Amino acid sequence: MFSTLVHKWLKVPYLLNLHVFNNPRHPRATVLLIHGIGASWRTWERIAPKLPTDVRVIAIDLLGFGDSPKPHWKTYDVRTQVDSIATTLLRKGIFGPIFIVGHSLGSLVSVELARRYPQTIKSLVLCSPPFYIPTSKEKFYHPEAFLRRFYRMLHNNPIQTAQLLKIADERRLWPDPGYSMDEAGTMTFLATLDAAIVNQTSIDEAIELKLPILVIYGKLDPFIIEKNIKYLAKHNSHVALTTLPYAAHDMRGGYITTLARAITATLDAY
Repeated sequence: MFSTLVHKWLKVPYLLNLHVFNNPRHPRATVLLIHGIGASWRTWERIAPKLPTDVRVIAIDLLGFGDSPKPHWKTYDVRTQVDSIATTLLRKGIFGPIFIVGHSLGSLVSVELARRYPQTIKSLVLCSPPFYIPTSKEKFYHPEAFLRRFYRMLHNNPIQTAQLLKIADERRLWPDPGYSMDEAGTMTFLATLDAAIVNQTSIDEAIELKLPILVIYGKLDPFIIEKNIKYLAKHNSHVALTTLPYAAHDMRGGYITTLARAITATLDAY
């Protein structure tokens, strides 16, 4: 009851779970890692140890995921996520310079963070970003049209979606072990999918950003639209692209090595 009063009616942002991988006494910078939908801070367990030891490396559980609060009434869009991230970092005394690395949904949240805090955020590394154009009118067989139909089907059939996600979770087909696809988790998943991914304006915001942006994506990724990523790079001269010919959506194998090197290079260039 008290929590509902504070967060729903007084609109106080939630504090999120923050996992610290590395925290030197005098860090030259902070690397903030933001996971994708249906995941948690554990997404970064194989990447964080490969980063420089003189920087603070932290990973956050987005609202509704991992060990962060999961309010059933909340709108899980990127703006809400950024409200809670900013509040959490402030409470923890973590200020700039901050270098953000986001995967999938985390990429979209990263864009909103950079848009809102341009003096604090120094660069973005966006991994497998699902940039979709809200007003696009693709033909029936276009990949973006297919994805929208697929997401709509998931949203309109929550019971079947819960069963599907549970099976994927139990058989370790889901890439992240830190998120349980129970009934509440499925509802959060679907709410986030609709508010932050399907109904997004992230590519428009990303075009306006003035900081260095590196986009890394796999050629075999079924959830990204390469045309949209190239559109972003064409309209924002600060954007660089790295493509991985045999990578899919998840960060595995060579993706991890490429990403760790890219983060290190970004830090060294600052």
